[in-house]
Amino acid sequence: MPPFLGGGSMISVVELDHSSYADIPQRFEAGTPAIGEAIGLGAAVDFLSAVGMDAIHEHEQYLTGYALERLSEIDGVTIYGPPTTHERGAAVSFALQGVHPHDIAAVLDEQGIAVRAGHHCAQPLHRLLDVSATVRASFYLYNTPEEIDRLADGLIHVRRLFG
Repeated sequence: MPPFLGGGSMISVVELDHSSYADIPQRFEAGTPAIGEAIGLGAAVDFLSAVGMDAIHEHEQYLTGYALERLSEIDGVTIYGPPTTHERGAAVSFALQGVHPHDIAAVLDEQGIAVRAGHHCAQPLHRLLDVSATVRASFYLYNTPEEIDRLADGLIHVRRLFG
């Protein structure tokens, strides 16, 4: 069976008018192995291990709780999902009354605030909740409470902008 991809390490002999393929399995493993990616993954694992997964989880829970608190203070914001960090990941989906989620995301993006808008691969849930889309803010080790404050301020700006 001939290989379906071509690239380094899958050829045995190359001539001007033909080539022969390496033995199996090399003939189906075209190209340079992902060495850089493997080294990067190892560095990431070392970093996360040094920080500690429990510490990362605690930080995510703190940020998520802070976001739930700050967003719930804004008139017109509907938060979807559990009202506390219990049984919630480090993401908050929400809507702002009278403003389409894609408009919210666009205005926030202009302010350097990164969120996602849309169905988030959860269209059945959106149909159940009778919402066309939501905005989602996600948090991780590199996020800070000040960024959540910027998100809240950005949403207040969006609300003023759209009346």
